[in-house]
Amino acid sequence: MKLVMSAITLFSLVEPLGIATLSFVSATLLTGLFRRKLGRKFLKLHILLAVISVTLGFTHCILVLVLFG
Repeated sequence: MKLVMSAITLFSLVEPLGIATLSFVSATLLTGLFRRKLGRKFLKLHILLAVISVTLGFTHCILVLVLFG
């Protein structure tokens, strides 16, 4: 059995960060749209998802600008 070691590079992080950002933005949008049906308790979840989305998006943007710009 051969153990394969693969190094994580900054280039390999660009695509997963973009996918994660899109996923969190979609979840933030859905919790915002269905806020009235879900109740007021989901406002904290909506804000948390928004903060995570902005953080991931900013990180993705910086990586793209540094690596491909």
